[in-house]
Amino acid sequence: MEKITNWIMENERLKRIFSKGDKEIGRLLSLIDQEKNLINSFPLLDYIEFIEQLDKIIKYVEDSDNPRLIVLESWLIIDFSIRNLLKKGLEIERFCDEEFNLLPQGFKDCINLLENFIYNQRKKELNPQRKFSEIELPKAILSFVLDNSNIKKEILDFQESFLLSNNLPLVPTIDLNNSEYRNVNENWLDSVKHLDKVWFQKANKLNKVRNLAAHSFDKEKIYKELGIKGSNQLEKLKEFCLTTLKLLMGLK
Repeated sequence: MEKITNWIMENERLKRIFSKGDKEIGRLLSLIDQEKNLINSFPLLDYIEFIEQLDKIIKYVEDSDNPRLIVLESWLIIDFSIRNLLKKGLEIERFCDEEFNLLPQGFKDCINLLENFIYNQRKKELNPQRKFSEIELPKAILSFVLDNSNIKKEILDFQESFLLSNNLPLVPTIDLNNSEYRNVNENWLDSVKHLDKVWFQKANKLNKVRNLAAHSFDKEKIYKELGIKGSNQLEKLKEFCLTTLKLLMGLK
């Protein structure tokens, strides 16, 4: 029953998303910078909904005249994204729900964990066993493959050739617990390739401003923290938040 319910819910999401029409979906996807997006850190439906929410936040920032809420709304989507990246990268999302979360509570702890984790994995060589174990098949397709002797023979022949050419045992022992190697999902690591020192500096700067916005009604403190002076202070704040959002979230 649970599987059927999940299938119906998933299709309801599909109906809601695709009811927007090809033009609107195309517009949302056109916002993405193909070189700097986070798409491999989300299931496709989640990512489209994420871009939809991000688009709403950008419009809010553009239209709002409240400096505190501009900062807080900008920060919230960054905080959400960092936590989602960690869950995917550490492969712990299946354990986390509203009642139980393995991640640190504070933004600073989460972003430090993300930065250190990416750095740690990037400097290591790919686990040879990970090369072999990366591909998974849905049960229906796997059953079809196993029942089809010709396809099965081709796969087994290719497997043997691959293992021999990579100096791996013909009956591989999959060991993903060897921390000497890089064991993170390669698609995930590719999706965070643009998360460099500048990325983390910008995120931390926004967090610092957010701390002021969350604990003070004085907009002048926000402007001062960002070094915003003179006229058009609100517009300069909007420019900072929009530029930061687009950089951190991989938008054009």
